[in-house]
Amino acid sequence: MSDPTLLWLLDKNVVRHALNALARLELGQPLAADLSPLVVLRAVKDGRAHGFISPELANILRHHAQQPIIRVALDVLPVFRPTRYFKRWAKRLRGEGFSREDAKVIALGTFGVDEAETRFGVDAIITSDLSLIHNYERRFSFIQRRLHAMTAQLSEPYCYATLPTTLAPTQAIELLEAEQ
Repeated sequence: MSDPTLLWLLDKNVVRHALNALARLELGQPLAADLSPLVVLRAVKDGRAHGFISPELANILRHHAQQPIIRVALDVLPVFRPTRYFKRWAKRLRGEGFSREDAKVIALGTFGVDEAETRFGVDAIITSDLSLIHNYERRFSFIQRRLHAMTAQLSEPYCYATLPTTLAPTQAIELLEAEQ
């Protein structure tokens, strides 16, 4: 039976804000008004969602792995790796007006796998980048048609690729609360 736990790809800003909040807590400093990235990280740590990070973010974090707070993220957030059609899909997304970084995040959420290769694609990309969310939502039906045209020609498991949703951290928390 498959695991019904949500699969999330956390972007670098969500992780950065969550780690900043953890550092401020540890130092006894006042927290920012928006604690949603920290709540998202806590939900992943508690097993209410499976959270993943990109290989690029993992590399950045590994350069600072001697810091205990960075270790928390590396211990809780495994890397989601790109698969065979990742580059092709990212290139097509770039052609649709997405920035290089946004296209790579969406493509990883669509054509990525966990280290054990038991999870293909994610349910949602959790991002603080509101322009990515709005651009994605505005172009969703068109890119969904492009993905369907592409995957119709692919072998398993790639033919089952689906677009993830994009959620702000507050929306991710609301989703978790609705499932309880």
